[in-house]
Amino acid sequence: MRTFISILLILLLASGFSFAQYETSFRKHELLLSDTVQLDSTSIIFGSLLIKDKNGNTINSPCIKTDYVNARLIVCSEFVGKSVFVEYNRMPFLLNKPFFRKQRKEFLIRDSLLQKPPDLYVFTDDRPSFFTDDELNRKGSISRGISVGNNQDAIVNSHLNLQLTGKISEDVEITAVISDNNIPIQPDGNTQQLNEFDKVFINLRAKQFDIIAGDFEEKTPQGYFLQYNKKAQGAKISVNDINVFKNAKLSSDVSGSVAKGKYRRQNFQGQEAVQGPYKLTGANNEMYIIVLAGTEKVYIDGRLLVRGMENDYVIDYNTAEIVFTAKQAITKDMRIIVEFEYSERSYTRFLVTSTHNLETENGNFWLNIYSEQDNKNQPYDQTLSLEDKRLLYEAGDDSFAAMRLNADSVGFVAGEIRYALIDTIVGAVQYDSVFIHSNNPDKAFYRLGFSYVGEGNGSYVKSISSANGRVFEWISPVNGIKQG
Repeated sequence: MRTFISILLILLLASGFSFAQYETSFRKHELLLSDTVQLDSTSIIFGSLLIKDKNGNTINSPCIKTDYVNARLIVCSEFVGKSVFVEYNRMPFLLNKPFFRKQRKEFLIRDSLLQKPPDLYVFTDDRPSFFTDDELNRKGSISRGISVGNNQDAIVNSHLNLQLTGKISEDVEITAVISDNNIPIQPDGNTQQLNEFDKVFINLRAKQFDIIAGDFEEKTPQGYFLQYNKKAQGAKISVNDINVFKNAKLSSDVSGSVAKGKYRRQNFQGQEAVQGPYKLTGANNEMYIIVLAGTEKVYIDGRLLVRGMENDYVIDYNTAEIVFTAKQAITKDMRIIVEFEYSERSYTRFLVTSTHNLETENGNFWLNIYSEQDNKNQPYDQTLSLEDKRLLYEAGDDSFAAMRLNADSVGFVAGEIRYALIDTIVGAVQYDSVFIHSNNPDKAFYRLGFSYVGEGNGSYVKSISSANGRVFEWISPVNGIKQG
């Protein structure tokens, strides 16, 4: 309560002081006019001057001109010798008076630079830093920029990259990679070791605990029945060697995250003397998928292969294609198995794991729990309307009955893939409602979604394009048979 009263008194005194300052700027006095009259020693606030005669009537005459900057009246002969009253508000300084910290003439002395060394300003940063420990290594960058264009407003760009390693206390170590850059590329799958550019995480470690938040990998825990290797984004807490009772130690891991991809195991036979490329597909035979870098395991006749140009195979993660090297010759009798994760953007996939290991004198006991499921109420790439949900309900298990036109008129956006709707004639046959890829802002309004419906059941095929994304082109039927 005392603090509140003190603050209130300070505010009242401050407001009173400012009001007093405002009142002292007001001036009112009587003048005897001459051809030039000096009103004050400081400038006058523009528009605040009033000139009145002895009867209190305001004088507005072009014969009296006001110089607000120099605080002067310039009077013609008609009003010279008359007595008037003036009212105005003055400024605390003269506007045309030069202000400086150092006399300019000091710098105009001949050979002054030789006689006296110039004054140098040295910046000393005495602010305390959070990273004061010599055992903590940090590196990174912060960038700021402005982008302008003839078809866009000014945009402020900001990027942060920070890497930390070392100790933040006597018992706690940190490893952190922090970045706000969105890197839309994956590493090339032609080397045995991969560099992941988009991995962002913070990891704290101590003697008996480990905490990681961000991007991490869920790997096979101790045991025989549960085998997995998943890329995830979330948080994981681990405790190690906790004494629960005499001669018994407990180690536990608990994690909750969003799975980055969907697991797929694909079997196929090799083709005689064909090293590749062999196409990987999704769990529902999706043709155009993106494999998550580093998640694949390739087996030939039960033997695990090694990735790399100098080893057994290389893989293009963006096109989901595998090519075997000359070191691994392919024949028609070889059974090839590929396990991998691919980007599946239908629904958010929640991943929860829990592993527990109890070590005693009598043995080693472990319990592993794994749960992965879609969030049906949170789709990624689409928002289902009531009509869409009704269509899915009525389709049942027939996937072909659950199809609809996926075209949305969202308008043209530079840098995004858009299609134009046209009519065309091929072989004297007219086709209406044909979508073609276009960069014309006056026609390219539509954003489309494509689904694989089987060979010869569609009208669109993937085309080669320099656009930033997959582009499909319409292909006309031949003798009434669809070619897509």
